[in-house]
Amino acid sequence: RVCTRSAVRNAIIRVSKRAGLHETWTETKDSGKEITHHWPTSHDLRDTFGTRLALKDFTAHEIKSIMGHESIEQGDDYIELSGAATTKAMRDKW
Repeated sequence: RVCTRSAVRNAIIRVSKRAGLHETWTETKDSGKEITHHWPTSHDLRDTFGTRLALKDFTAHEIKSIMGHESIEQGDDYIELSGAATTKAMRDKW
């Protein structure tokens, strides 16, 4: 069964509240409409997954493939953000 976006969002909110990680804030748009933002989001979890792959020494090509990205640059972004390349260089050269 496929879940709706709102079902996934609500599950993330529910679990993050139980873990004591949930945060919300309200933004007022120029139109006067108030929008409530929640953290973490599914995108935050996806970013964390990509970063964890980089920290486990997955290559940019492997990350691209696993995460379904269209370009190799997106896999490189996770590696750069994780600091994995710097950590590996230090480990190899020290």
